[in-house]
Amino acid sequence: MILRMVKKDFLRNKAAIMTLFLFIFLSSLFASAGSFMAAGLTGAVKHLFEKSKVPHFVQMNSGGIDRAAISRFVSESRLISEVQIVEMISMGSRNILFNGKEETGQNDIMDISLVRQNKDFDFLLTLDNSPVYVEKGKIAVPVYYMQKENLKKGDKIRIYDGDFSADLIISDFIRDAQMNPAIIHSKRFVINDEDFHSMRTKIGKSEQLLEFRLDDISSLGEFRTEYGKAPFRLNGPVIDHSLFILLNSITDGIITAAVILVSIIINIIALLCLSFTVLASIEEDYREIGTMKAIGISNTEIKKIYAVKYGVISAVGCASGYLLSVFLKGFLLSDMSLYMGKVPSGAAEYIFAAFASLLIFFMIMLFCMIILKKFRKISTVEALRTGIKDKRKSFRMNLKNFRLLNPDIFLGIKDILVRFKLYRLLFMIFFICSFLVIVPVNFLNTIKSPSFIVYTGAAESDIRIDIQQSAKIEENFSDIIAYIKNDADIKEVSPVATSRVQILNADGDYEDIDIETGDFTIFPAGYIKGKVPVNDGEAALSYLNSKETGKNPGDKIILKIDDTIKEMTVTGVYQDITNGGKTVKAVIKSRDGEKQRYVININVKEGTDINKKIASYKKIFPEAKITYPEEYMNQTMGETVKYLENFTLVTILSASGILMLMTSLFLKMLLSKDRFEISILRRIGLSVRNIKIQYVTRMISVIIPGILLGTAAANTAGQKITGIMWSFLGAAEIKFVIDPLQGYILCPVVLTAIVVITTLQATNSVKKYEMEK
Repeated sequence: MILRMVKKDFLRNKAAIMTLFLFIFLSSLFASAGSFMAAGLTGAVKHLFEKSKVPHFVQMNSGGIDRAAISRFVSESRLISEVQIVEMISMGSRNILFNGKEETGQNDIMDISLVRQNKDFDFLLTLDNSPVYVEKGKIAVPVYYMQKENLKKGDKIRIYDGDFSADLIISDFIRDAQMNPAIIHSKRFVINDEDFHSMRTKIGKSEQLLEFRLDDISSLGEFRTEYGKAPFRLNGPVIDHSLFILLNSITDGIITAAVILVSIIINIIALLCLSFTVLASIEEDYREIGTMKAIGISNTEIKKIYAVKYGVISAVGCASGYLLSVFLKGFLLSDMSLYMGKVPSGAAEYIFAAFASLLIFFMIMLFCMIILKKFRKISTVEALRTGIKDKRKSFRMNLKNFRLLNPDIFLGIKDILVRFKLYRLLFMIFFICSFLVIVPVNFLNTIKSPSFIVYTGAAESDIRIDIQQSAKIEENFSDIIAYIKNDADIKEVSPVATSRVQILNADGDYEDIDIETGDFTIFPAGYIKGKVPVNDGEAALSYLNSKETGKNPGDKIILKIDDTIKEMTVTGVYQDITNGGKTVKAVIKSRDGEKQRYVININVKEGTDINKKIASYKKIFPEAKITYPEEYMNQTMGETVKYLENFTLVTILSASGILMLMTSLFLKMLLSKDRFEISILRRIGLSVRNIKIQYVTRMISVIIPGILLGTAAANTAGQKITGIMWSFLGAAEIKFVIDPLQGYILCPVVLTAIVVITTLQATNSVKKYEMEK
């Protein structure tokens, strides 16, 4: 009987039932897809780390290394299971050509290293996730360059420096658990042992990675403290297992979080759609409901009939969404698989995704039962007498007081005021759809903006020069600074040095940390608390550093610099998503120790051609990396931007479809309510055009405040939600860069146009009410 009722209701209300089904289906699909992506990302990272035997703790070094001291340290530690020193030939990106392209590396910010396959752990893997082995004259290339340069096996690569050059054939593409993502500005290429020995004295510089694996990963914090007391000092950055997980998860993690967020929004829309559908069904069945009550059928029994009907629709929608997500699983994880490999499927991820769909089903059914409580308020006498449920507020508003207003527009506005409660649901839909469109558009504009560089702890400037650690780093730095200061085209310049020091943590132990020293007033980072350090002994902490140490402006921190203890006053907290989000900016006048790198930010005078200036500097200083911030950010965040562009397009199309379907559904319900009133209006001489104007006025009067509030919410709550998502990376207070044309004109106009066109189309049905009695 129930199935017959569902079938009969479907045939009578195909559009409403299909719309409700679609939203439940999409909600389940996005929830299941997000679950698969979250489980897939976790599994892929774990699988990659297991196959590569990723180190638990790594420090880079340039120059000499005290192997005897390292051996003593390892022999005295009870935490270390394996250790190795990985030799690398490091060179600039301009020393490599792909397929003979002369300009391949001219704007590349990546540091390239030639390495051999490791023997014990930290394996570089093929696309089959097996350790790569390279023959003489061949080379294995990171997946990053495979995508960027559109490379394939058999392509040629030339390694050159001055009079030296070597042509190698690409034999494999590799995954590198340490250096996979674009946000890491170092990439390793694997070559044969013989080629490595022949090149090591002819090109680049020698660097090493000191790598450790521990008996128990949970002892990483203890080992970090122990390493800080080691009897040797290396001069490069330190990365540990937790940071490897974070860096490998950034891009896919952000997209996964966004998919889950969209699932939540679509589920809210599905609940509103359910409300529309149930109310419309009650309107159409009002007389029948009165009849059932009159013959003694209880509210509980009537409610059960409707609950089963919508339960069937919800169950089929959720099941269909889940099944499609299973079918699309390979596509959803395709890019993740490229960078981390395919993970053997397990029952847990399917159960996790099924649970997400089941949760959607129970939420919808709970909401349905709440709506169906309205049966208690239905009067049997009124339902049998009129067959219409339409209680309107009394609202004194006479046309004679608004003579300048078109009568049809007046009637449309008055109807909203009289039946305000009825239009609240529609307002919520318009509000959510505008929010759903504007937040991704604003964030995409923000991440593509040159100003986004401040969230990487860097500065917004016209030109950026990076000088990496080498035997001649101080000499190179002095030469570049001297030249820049004599360049008449330069307006502002600010060099910043990065070195490795130790900070006293909350447990009373010292741990290594990157510290930047210099003048931060010309090119400030993105501060969320306090101010830039100016005086000697002042320091600013990155957001995650401040959160971990509990230090805020006015507090003191203790640094150990070259075995000297120095107390610093915290002046501010800035945002930084690099180096695991844990850095320090400080003013230390007497700091003369060894530097890891220098960054020189430059602003040129008005009228100066920046591209020509960069090209000129590259010729004069070939040992430095010279870029403009847009290129720097494009290479750092390009992967994320690409995904966000696709995601934004999908959300815009989804929101547009939602707007169209929900407007149609609402108008169907509204026209059903107003059928007798429309029939009267037609009899007294109002044309179809007059009635259309009334309904278009109602829709526009609702969508305009919906869009205005949606835009306001996108720029406040949306901005806050985005900040929460990025706070795990070190950027807690992202400020949207808004394109006024897109955010305030194009998006609202397009959304309004969709509603108006849908309204005009839906109200064509008023013609049939002309003869209705």
